[in-house]
Amino acid sequence: MKGESEFELDEKKIQDAEKWDGIHGVITNCKEIQAKEVLKQYKGLWQVEESFRISKHDLKVRPVYHWTPSRIRAHLAICYMAFSCVRHLEYRTCLQYKKLSPEAIRRSLTRVQVSILKHSDGKRYALPSEATQEARKLYHIMGKKYSTIPYQLY
Repeated sequence: MKGESEFELDEKKIQDAEKWDGIHGVITNCKEIQAKEVLKQYKGLWQVEESFRISKHDLKVRPVYHWTPSRIRAHLAICYMAFSCVRHLEYRTCLQYKKLSPEAIRRSLTRVQVSILKHSDGKRYALPSEATQEARKLYHIMGKKYSTIPYQLY
């Protein structure tokens, strides 16, 4: 701020606002359930919002470039299966290792790569990349071994 200014607090407005400190209002159209149940359901809303964020950002469900009903259904079914797998892996990781977000899990696993080399005789070989300790742990949690030893593809 520049120059001289004069500030004045409106004590009446501060006292009026203090009446609402610590109060959280929730409005519902469900008349059959108790207030505690409404608040319990509201507190669980973050999980629904997180699920939408995962499907939108981490799994990139949209946009959908299909126009026939069967392809749209197939796209959504695949996305739902991917979402289920992510949630399952997140659950198992939390139980057996530590809490990792779906984004952190995806980031760890997308760094695991395999290069395919084709020999002049037509045989193909897989050369796995090095995996981070976290990626190795994710493999272990799901009962899979990860090895960097090259192998022949059939």
